[in-house]
Amino acid sequence: MMTGMRISQYEPNWYFKLTYPLFFFLIGAIPHYPLNMYLVVSSAIVTTLTLAVFMTRRLWSRGNPIRWLGLTISISSLADALIAIYGTDAIPSQNLINLVLRVMIGTGILFAQMERANVKKMNVEIALTYRERHDKLTGLPNRRALFSRLEALVAAEDKTPHTLILININRFRLFSQGGDYSIGDHVLLAVADKLNTIARADGQVSRLGGDEFAILIENETAVARISRDLRAINEAPIIAKGHEYYINVSMGLSTSVAYKNNPDSMLRAAQAAVIQAKKTPGTTLITAEPRYEESLSRTLEHEQSIRAAILNNEFILHYQPKVDAQTRELTSFEALARWDRPGSGFVSPMEFISVAERIAMITCLGTKLLELACRQMYMWRRDFGYCVPVAVNVSPYQLLDVNFVAVIRGLIADHDLPPEMLTLEITESAAINDLEKTGIQLHDLEAIGVKVAMDDFGTGFSSLGVLRELPLKVIKIDRALIDPLPEESAVAVVTAICQLAKALHMTVVAEGVETEEHAAAAQAAGCHELQGYLFSKPLPQEVAATWLRNKRLPTS
Repeated sequence: MMTGMRISQYEPNWYFKLTYPLFFFLIGAIPHYPLNMYLVVSSAIVTTLTLAVFMTRRLWSRGNPIRWLGLTISISSLADALIAIYGTDAIPSQNLINLVLRVMIGTGILFAQMERANVKKMNVEIALTYRERHDKLTGLPNRRALFSRLEALVAAEDKTPHTLILININRFRLFSQGGDYSIGDHVLLAVADKLNTIARADGQVSRLGGDEFAILIENETAVARISRDLRAINEAPIIAKGHEYYINVSMGLSTSVAYKNNPDSMLRAAQAAVIQAKKTPGTTLITAEPRYEESLSRTLEHEQSIRAAILNNEFILHYQPKVDAQTRELTSFEALARWDRPGSGFVSPMEFISVAERIAMITCLGTKLLELACRQMYMWRRDFGYCVPVAVNVSPYQLLDVNFVAVIRGLIADHDLPPEMLTLEITESAAINDLEKTGIQLHDLEAIGVKVAMDDFGTGFSSLGVLRELPLKVIKIDRALIDPLPEESAVAVVTAICQLAKALHMTVVAEGVETEEHAAAAQAAGCHELQGYLFSKPLPQEVAATWLRNKRLPTS
């Protein structure tokens, strides 16, 4: 393409350079021949020489036999013309006709080849432009084309309202990981066809990459219909390589009106809505809201900051007391992580624990929290001469770490703690993710004297089997089962759990005790310990120390 541009710049220069010698050449030929003969021959010479120079420049860089043929005919015609002018007194008519025909043929071939080259160049440019703005697999407009269209709509004088729907195929990896890698491409093609069918003439379907599609709707009256049809996309299967597949999609919708005709804002808002939609199983369409973007922004900030936070000791522990159900005396603490982030205050564990798991920092963070708990127990034992056990929550990913038991053993030894002072709380999901490996780890912990408690008991589906197979010492009944107390049905469920735990020689802790009615009903049902805001919220270590010193709720 660049070569063609250089030729077009040089052609006028070469043409004018040829004009001067040709002019003097022709002036010298005038006295020898009649005017009509002079015009015919001079025209042939000018045309042939000019084309010869132009095409020679191209032929040096591009070999082409047909062009060489045309050039050869033209040059031979030029030679005949020169001989005719300076070698003879007259040009026979048949030779003149032959000369003119040869010049015309040569010139025609050269012009045809030049036109063919120009057409080819234009086709290449068109193909490159198409490729830059369309998806290679589906042929749909790509992200660049979509963004260009959004910008064009914003720049238009009438500012036509438009709606953007982003579409993400759920669990798409399963299609490629099932053995036949090509099936994923066929699924994408089938989805593209289905989206085109849904959009019809009311929307432009684009593929943004991977399993992400978009529909830009410029006809606002069609938004409701397209949204309805998209929600029903999983009701009929798609056909890919002769097989039927049912798909679910997560979708986010944003409008130009809500986001002030800003293409960037529309895309970000729709993407945030897609992530929100993925939290709901099945096919879901969520309309964008500012809070979804704010949540994503916070998550990104946490992901980028959490590593430094661990190194800078920004994570601390608060301690929530557990009391004896009969005497209400302190029996133990649960250590709960808090992130005291500079400039932001305390960050909820609901936010940073999932972030740490997602970026594979949970093992590092978990070890840090275990170290903090062990250090605090050591200091309390040093200051008061005694300490109650402290329970620390453990992530499923920590249980899968082959070095986990060694880490626990090292922390206990480094802080000179009796192993029974440390309790590890795991969830049902952590226990059943890899039951065999979890069982090995928990048996090894039992062997060194560390207790294991099952947290949030009653919210899963495999609790009874897990209770029998794993070496658990404590069951913590989830607050969802405690909250309805003292209703008769709730009392029956809690009582059944306590009777089961008694048969298995386990301690039962009631979580989420917030009223005296909760406490009384849980105690009557057979719970051994109570934990909740009725007694105390999670406390900083200096306030928890007051509990430990008094072994009961401080009166002041």
